[in-house]
Amino acid sequence: MPLKFISNILSEYKKMALRLKEFRGNKISVIIAFYYFKFKRKHILAHPNIIINGLKNISTADILSLGIDYNGLVNIKDYTFLNVQGKLIVKGAFSIGSGCRFYIGSKGECVLNKNSYVSPFTSFIIEHGISIGEGCAISWHCQFLDEDFHTIEYENKKVIGDPKIVISDNVWIGCYVNVFKGTFIARGCVVAANAIVRGVFDEENCLIAGNPARVVKKNICWR
Repeated sequence: MPLKFISNILSEYKKMALRLKEFRGNKISVIIAFYYFKFKRKHILAHPNIIINGLKNISTADILSLGIDYNGLVNIKDYTFLNVQGKLIVKGAFSIGSGCRFYIGSKGECVLNKNSYVSPFTSFIIEHGISIGEGCAISWHCQFLDEDFHTIEYENKKVIGDPKIVISDNVWIGCYVNVFKGTFIARGCVVAANAIVRGVFDEENCLIAGNPARVVKKNICWR
């Protein structure tokens, strides 16, 4: 057996052991599922209560964790659902919490970058596109929606250009935030809890808050 193959197996096992350190569930079933997904050429570490539609539409450059990380909000019986009709592209290690819902329409694309995570019970309804940068923290019970599905006509209505949502690197989004189509959030920004966000926030390191959201502080730093 080639040494490189053995080295790769040991490296994968170390990654899994680290990810499963605080996992509260059947670790054996998670490991078995991991090698099932690997057979399908996907790097996915998944809680048993995961439903994935459209596995063939998911590409993973590193481990995508689904429902693995422990959080005091979740119950071991909570389900996570991914319905990927378009593309889900995982460019680096990424974690999705229990109870999350992802719907990516047939023309939609969701790009997830490394060292970021989505907390439990957050929903993504993506018909066009969304990208989440490196080092991002998305809190619980958020919603990302890039399509209105209905129209309202009124005088002097502003036309939204590109409906895609872009979350730049090192962005922290607080709990119960709603992010709508055409939103751009610059690097290093923080979005306060319960904010309703729609529009372009292209200045870095700002605190964004309110309904509708606006910049309330500048030159901030978060850890």
